[in-house]
Amino acid sequence: MSQNGGPERASMRMTAPCLYIYQDNSVEFIADQHYYHLSPSASTLIVEPSTQPLSARCKQLTSLAPSKHIQAIQTILSIRNTYVENPYLSARLCTHQALERATLTNTAIESARWPLPPVPCHTPHTLSWLTKNADGSIRIQSLDAVATLTLASHKRTFVVQYPAAVDDPEHRAARIQARRITEPDVDDDYPRPDGMDADHHADADGLSAIVHGDNAVFESIGGFRFLTLHNPHADTDTDMYPTDAAPSAVHNPITGQRYPFKDIVDGLLRLYTNMHLSRAGWRMSASSAGSAGAMHEREHSHAHAPYSSRIWVDADIPHVGRFTAYTDARVAVTFVDRTILEIDASALFAKILDCFGESITVRVANPLAYANYVKPAMQFRRWATADEEERRVIKSERDVVAAKLKRALGRSQFYIIQQGPHVLRSPPFTPNSPKLSVSEEVVKKGRHTTVKGILESVRLRNTEFIGRSCDLLLLRLLALHKTQPTNHCETCND
Repeated sequence: MSQNGGPERASMRMTAPCLYIYQDNSVEFIADQHYYHLSPSASTLIVEPSTQPLSARCKQLTSLAPSKHIQAIQTILSIRNTYVENPYLSARLCTHQALERATLTNTAIESARWPLPPVPCHTPHTLSWLTKNADGSIRIQSLDAVATLTLASHKRTFVVQYPAAVDDPEHRAARIQARRITEPDVDDDYPRPDGMDADHHADADGLSAIVHGDNAVFESIGGFRFLTLHNPHADTDTDMYPTDAAPSAVHNPITGQRYPFKDIVDGLLRLYTNMHLSRAGWRMSASSAGSAGAMHEREHSHAHAPYSSRIWVDADIPHVGRFTAYTDARVAVTFVDRTILEIDASALFAKILDCFGESITVRVANPLAYANYVKPAMQFRRWATADEEERRVIKSERDVVAAKLKRALGRSQFYIIQQGPHVLRSPPFTPNSPKLSVSEEVVKKGRHTTVKGILESVRLRNTEFIGRSCDLLLLRLLALHKTQPTNHCETCND
């Protein structure tokens, strides 16, 4: 241990260059040309490319880290949780096998009851909580069977195993264990029935396949980025198709049938939105009675009505995505990059399924890095749930924004022309700009208009677009007027 808060321990042999755990339990880790820094509580993560020291650092919650950093974070947490007293466990960062072994309880485990030292008349063989292993180590179990202490054979080190709370807001562990209890094991070699036409299958991580009447199966792999066609009469997979550039139809070379592939992908996405992001509470009703997740799901399913699949408003926005509002005030959006977003009826949380298959829950008030997805959905929700009067207010707000944008575009066009005034003397140049069209109109009527009329017309009709920079055009108009005869109007005194 070095002085002045230096690294307390180095990691064991591993593929990463180095890992340091400091006295305040913060961790530094360098791997895959990235620098990772975990806060003392491990809830906050800072990622910085090590090859670019001047690049912007990304600070975010550890539980919401992108999928490309999950493997490195799992390595950091596995070593950190071994040496610190306050481990950090997130269900999203735990393996499937670890969640299967998780203990579901509705009471917090804050302490363990250790046995008292034995009296001399007892031997290790008569103590149920003491076990001597074959390698010479001694294992002591707490009386409530929630913690164990293993003393090494050389009697110099010991290891304590105790339960730790897992951050699992989406109840992943409960879903995994409930599926293991309720779903029977099915032989993969068992032939699929022909009557399962267009039957959709879903698991805890999303849609996995769609079955057609000819027993062909489309299976999603790689986080729903590809669909593989499985034929029951072929020994190998026939082909793999990307979902982001989905063809309109796919031909099956074995059966000769053509499938509407794009409709299949869109149907899977819509089904995922209604089945996974808005799952009903009955999925957890078969779990054990002592499960906190099961009790929460039962209360949730009784307190709220089932999710509605009736569409209230539906809109397709080019280059953005498909926006859908349901009658229960939910909003679902399928963006063009295959990202799915759903805002609950209370508009407090948004569930996002990114293109890599990761499901993330964010607060609508503070969406962090997903603001580009949440803000358009909230604007659509406001318009979909508004009455006629509020929609008129929204339309007026949009008109104001459009007017500001139009004025900004006009100023930018005039600035470009002002940088090269010679373009005004070029006859073929006819830009689509209101200020130039007004000038040409004034020039055409110059024989029958006074100088005062020209100046007033230009000032009134070009104030929005020209502003202070209209002097150049006015001087050119005055010069043009001096070279032509002027006919005074009867009502003018000039």
